[in-house]
Amino acid sequence: MIESIPNPASGKKMIRPIPGDPPNLVNRPSGCAFHPRCPSVMGGCATEVPSLNKFGRGRVACHLHRSLTQEDKVAVHA
Repeated sequence: MIESIPNPASGKKMIRPIPGDPPNLVNRPSGCAFHPRCPSVMGGCATEVPSLNKFGRGRVACHLHRSLTQEDKVAVHA
């Protein structure tokens, strides 16, 4: 999901979509709503809703983001 955030500074014109359908808003999956189709799914994603955290000038709710170092976060968003 982090790679779906556009970053004009990187020069990339396209963002990488994730496969599958968006989560059903009426019958959301448990935990993170995107865990059924996330390529970086990890322990806790299916059972725990991630908290919303600041990321640059925006916000992100992702268990992977919480486990990254600051250097990793800069590299992912570059």
